[in-house]
Amino acid sequence: MREIKFRAYDTYTKTMLPVVDIIKFTKSEDLYITQDGAYGVGINIQYQPYIELMQYTGLKDKNGTEIYEGDILKYMAIADGEQIDKVIFDRGTYVVDYSEDYKQPVNEINHCAEVIGNIYDNPELLKGE
Repeated sequence: MREIKFRAYDTYTKTMLPVVDIIKFTKSEDLYITQDGAYGVGINIQYQPYIELMQYTGLKDKNGTEIYEGDILKYMAIADGEQIDKVIFDRGTYVVDYSEDYKQPVNEINHCAEVIGNIYDNPELLKGE
């Protein structure tokens, strides 16, 4: 079973935040992210809509770096050579957004892929977007 982990990108301050815990308060419908292991410190997503959560895929790249949704991977495609694509969640699995017609599952390429950035800090790595 894969480890369930998240990270968060604050689009206002343009910083990646570690996520230690996600708490759902059912009565108030508030979702909090706590950082640094302290339950008293949190970000209320309901009032800070500029927080983007990214889930860990459960996979690591060829260098041992954890792969998250929103990461940008460089890898070798059999037919097209070196490719650079973003990781998305599509139809129940994590894939690289290879083309409109084909999505390559990350678990088929992670052993030869390298995380080279993410869609927030390095959008220029993705051609044509």
